Amino acid sequence: MNSIRNSGSYVDLHSTHPPWTPCAWPSLLSGRNPGKHGVFDFYTREGYEKRLIERSDVDSPYLFEVVDSQGQTPIVINYPVTHPASDLSNGAVVPGYLASEDTQLHPRHLRDEYESQYGEYVIYPEYGSESNAVEEYVNVARCRRDMAYFLDNKYDWDLLAVQFQVTDSVFHDLDDRNKIRQVIEKVDEFVGDIIGLGGQDTVVMIVSDHGMGDYDWTFYINSWLNDHGYCETKKEKKSISGNKSQC
Repeated sequence: MNSIRNSGSYVDLHSTHPPWTPCAWPSLLSGRNPGKHGVFDFYTREGYEKRLIERSDVDSPYLFEVVDSQGQTPIVINYPVTHPASDLSNGAVVPGYLASEDTQLHPRHLRDEYESQYGEYVIYPEYGSESNAVEEYVNVARCRRDMAYFLDNKYDWDLLAVQFQVTDSVFHDLDDRNKIRQVIEKVDEFVGDIIGLGGQDTVVMIVSDHGMGDYDWTFYINSWLNDHGYCETKKEKKSISGNKSQC
């Protein structure tokens, strides 16, 4: 990473508001802030029920979809909120974070073909695995690199975009800074391998959706409104799913 930073240009960017994964990555992929693409949280509500957000909840076209519509070939690997995979005419999509582990890739045959050569493709590490935590995270990151190798051999691509979610999740799961460093160093190696797939004139961009660090407090608007008497909970009429409260 340092060699790229030293030979290119570097700038600090502000994240989205709120600076969360499900808001920020759709902003990067669409070029629009959450107020424009409509995603502000990990969940969306359907009446009193909630579910994890997915591609259809993002009210904006993604860059790789625009590239595909122009007759060029994009390859997109592991980006959050890309499931269900877009039905591209030319390229490939491997969904990432918030998708289920067995999510469908596009084209549909990709997973079987990949796994016949490289072994199982996994989206998520086994969280809380203390005995082999580094190996677990490195294996997940290696899948991204190997998938890039695999798709590079299948496609004459115009856009190759690969996301490593483990550089986020490792900080949530591990306290040992030495183990975290081992994972980050392997990701750095894998990024170098992927960059090597491009030609000499390939434009390379490395971005993050947000920073990582400690924070002291979280503000929950509904709790504040309730505490100050601006809203109250109530029960709806009994339905099939039972009584629910709302604020």
